[in-house]
Amino acid sequence: MKLFKVTDISPLFIIMSLAFILNGGFFDDSVAFIGCSILICVFGMLITGKTFYKRNKHFMYLIPLIVLSIAMVVSIWAIDYMDNLMGVMRIAVICLWIWLARSRGQEEIGLTVKLLPLMG
Repeated sequence: MKLFKVTDISPLFIIMSLAFILNGGFFDDSVAFIGCSILICVFGMLITGKTFYKRNKHFMYLIPLIVLSIAMVVSIWAIDYMDNLMGVMRIAVICLWIWLARSRGQEEIGLTVKLLPLMG
C-alpha cells in the first residue's frame, strides 16, 4: 500500500518540506526563502485563477494579523531596527502560511498532515 503518489504532492507539502530542511525557519535567510516560496505559490494561484482568499468569520484567523499589526506599531520604539524587521518578517510569513493553508482544500491539507511523519 502506497502512502501517496508523486502527482499528489501539493505546494503545501513542498513549502513545509522546505521549512523542515531549512531548520524550521530559525535563521533569517530561511524565513525569507520560505516567505518567497509562499508568495510565488500565491501569485501562481492568482495567475491560474484559483481561489486564494476565503472570507471567514472566525476570530482565530485574525489573531496573527493582530499580532503583526502590534509588531509593526511597536517597531517605532525599537532599539535594534534590523532585528525588529526580521521579527515582523517572521510574523508576516506565518500570516502568509495561514492564508495559503486556508485557501487549499481539505484533502490537500489532510495529505500534508499525513506526510508529516515522513518529513520528520
